[in-house]
Parts: sequence; structure tokens; C-alpha cells
Amino acid sequence: FEGFKRQLDYLEKHYNLIKASQMIEYLRGGVRLPTNACLLSFDDGYKDHIKYVLPELMKRKIQGSFFPPVKSIVEREMLEVNSIQFILESCSNYEILIFQLNRCCLENNISQSQLDKFWRLYGVASRFDTKEVMYVKNMLQHALPAETRSSIIKILFEKYVSTDSKAFSEDLYLSVDDTRKLVENDMYVGSHGYRHLWLNKESKESQ
Repeated sequence: FEGFKRQLDYLEKHYNLIKASQMIEYLRGGVRLPTNACLLSFDDGYKDHIKYVLPELMKRKIQGSFFPPVKSIVEREMLEVNSIQFILESCSNYEILIFQLNRCCLENNISQSQLDKFWRLYGVASRFDTKEVMYVKNMLQHALPAETRSSIIKILFEKYVSTDSKAFSEDLYLSVDDTRKLVENDMYVGSHGYRHLWLNKESKESQ
């Protein structure tokens, strides 16, 4: 939280913080933006946004733009992207995790030759993650069929994180009332999709 406040101090000093309405009007060709315009946005609808972000923005008279996905707020269910993050965070041995992931794939009619191909394609280190982490992320985010991904994520989440995903989501995400409170206090709220899909990985029909 102290780090967040230092970031706000820096932004207030070096930028002109604007409201969502100014950005919208600018995009419509109606107004000019001030020099060094900065729009603050907060994705994914986490409980931290109502506990820490909202009070601090109100104190500074700054508007934030919040983009929660519908599923986590309304249906109180874990987003798969967050489930994957918590699985990786809770697992101390990625080799075992990959073994379990691949075993689940084999049980869902993904052949060993397909898994070998997936490893060559996705088991490549990035700037931020090891090859093991990249493999798990890619497999569970978009490489596997949607139903297979969901089934495996649920199994791994229960094994490594929590057997009560509903309670976990209640602690993690904003509620509908929390979201109303953002609006009532002059924050801008938009949608981050229904369930935080990688839309560029989806077919046009799915989109």
C-alpha cells in the first residue's frame, strides 16, 4: 500500500490525471487532453480496490477507472486466469506440477505426441518466466480445449490452493455492492469482459 501511495505521488507530480469522461470525449473528437494526460485504470475487480484504492483516490480527489469481469463479481466464481496464478504461486515444484498437468491431459484424450509438440511450442522461457511456468500458463490459458482447460484448472486449484473456490473468490473479488460503491463515489466502472478470456485466441464466433 505504501508503494501504491508513492506511485500516486509520482503521477500527481509529473502528470495531469484525467477522468474517463475526458478520455471518452477526446476519442470522440470533442476535447483536447492536457499535456502529459494520465488515466488511472484498475483491472480484474479485486477486493483491494475497495479496501485500499478507493479511499486513497477519494482522499486525493482523483477518479479511477475500474474494469471488473462480470463472472467474478456477479457469480462469485474464480476467474481461470487468477486460478492459474494462484496454482503457480502455491506450487513449489514445477516439474511435479507439469507431470500432473500432463497426466490430466492424457486422461482427457490428449496424446503423448501432442504433449511433446506442446512442450516444444510453449516450453520456452520468456523475459519474465521460466520455460516451466510458460508451459503451464500457455496450456491452461489457451492451448488446450476450453472444457479440458477448465476441468484441469479445477483439479489443480483444489490440490494446491483451496478446496473451497467459492469462499476464496469471496475474499479475492469485489461484490456487486462494492462495485456500486465505486460508482457512487464518482469512479468510472466498465467491463473487462465476462470471464477474462484472451479474445485474440478465441474464434470470431466465441468472441
